Amino acid sequence: MQRRLSDLLEAAKADAPAPRYGVEDAVRAGRRLRRRRAAWATAAVAAVVAVAAVIALPRLLPGPDFDYAGGDLTATIQSYEAGPLTVTEAVQVSPGYQIAQVIGPTTKKGAKPAVRGTVTVFRPGVFDPAGFATGTAVPVGGVTGRSRPDAVAWEYAEDAWAVVRTWQARLTRAQLIAVAAGLRSTAPRTPTVGFKLTTVPAGFTLDSGGRANDATGRSALPNGSYLRLVKGDVSYRNLPDVLADPGPGVQAVEVRVYPREYGQEVPPAVQPAGYCRGDRCYRDSADGKVQIEAAGGPGTSTADLLALVKGATFAVPDDPGTWYPLTSAAG
Repeated sequence: MQRRLSDLLEAAKADAPAPRYGVEDAVRAGRRLRRRRAAWATAAVAAVVAVAAVIALPRLLPGPDFDYAGGDLTATIQSYEAGPLTVTEAVQVSPGYQIAQVIGPTTKKGAKPAVRGTVTVFRPGVFDPAGFATGTAVPVGGVTGRSRPDAVAWEYAEDAWAVVRTWQARLTRAQLIAVAAGLRSTAPRTPTVGFKLTTVPAGFTLDSGGRANDATGRSALPNGSYLRLVKGDVSYRNLPDVLADPGPGVQAVEVRVYPREYGQEVPPAVQPAGYCRGDRCYRDSADGKVQIEAAGGPGTSTADLLALVKGATFAVPDDPGTWYPLTSAAG
């Protein structure tokens, strides 16, 4: 039986917050209630007006401290904790956004922590928030975000948005907001991947990649990594979500490395010379620990894909120091 790491796990329930005030506080407050009633009534009216203003004008206060600096394939998401959840540093980068994974416990007995959601930080001008226009207004740090059952979006800078998403076994709204409020940036870095391509099909260039195992950033496999090569003009403007499909008129080749045992096509003997099945080509590392897979769409030949996997160089899976900078991993 093939072993797969599933990211579709049951969402953890958010714990209720501890009471803010004790019994003695309540007694003292009761004694003062009568003489302060008039003042409270005035304050309540002011509070209603203030809340209405925040909802109408989403950026009255500074938002979470995030700086999207660096080049097209730069990562700046800082790893952090949000209650029982851990947000990784960016595991996938592209010219338009970077993606981190939300790792959390499950309620299934004996199950290991798994990917429960993603945090996508878009560059200014890339994200189209129209899909959240009818969402519920929620506080995210010092700004007002918009919540849907599966996501929270907020503007971390002028015309610059971030989105926390979950799926199927969903995180609660409180957990999504906690993850959103914790977002911070760190110094720009170039992600690394566990392989290098010495040959790529003619006309293709590196588009995106990282340590996730697909373009959405949802998939996580031990020592996994991913590259997407494209041929044609890819637009990173007015996106409603991450660009899982580069769009019409653009050819794409996806290349990933993962432990061989997770492969869909695993011959009994190790195959360091490479082989193809349908529209995908594979090659095993000489020690049989990992496998590289290349998949192409219409217009991409298996000959090109086979040449690509045959020319790939593997890093040492368990030694991050041998991994290759993403920006020099293709061609």
